[in-house]
Amino acid sequence: GTRQHQRTVRAIQKRAPAIRNAIARYNTLCAQVRELLPRGKTFPLPEELPTDLTKLKNDPGLLEDVWIVNLPRGTAPWLTDPVVRTAVRAQLVLDRCTEERGRLTREEKQLYAWLIVEAQAVVTAL
Repeated sequence: GTRQHQRTVRAIQKRAPAIRNAIARYNTLCAQVRELLPRGKTFPLPEELPTDLTKLKNDPGLLEDVWIVNLPRGTAPWLTDPVVRTAVRAQLVLDRCTEERGRLTREEKQLYAWLIVEAQAVVTAL
């Protein structure tokens, strides 16, 4: 609920300087990797992350798992094929929706149980 959200916000604010330092270091490493990419290679490289923590939450770069390796059968489709990458992101959204549906179902049951208890209390009071 709200209390847990407030605790999370305070924890993020407390750790914000360390998070920003880690992001700055990550962005520096992204630039170094970009310089090291061999000529002729078309691997998608990790993108720099925004230093604004509010924008960081929705940044698709956090979902990227980019690495440079010689694979035995060429490149993995999720690494280079934009359609596969879009499908992976869509599946992640579906998974989050399924989780949310479960949470909402539990909350609905709890609210219904609460309503029954309250209705019984009103009937008893009358």
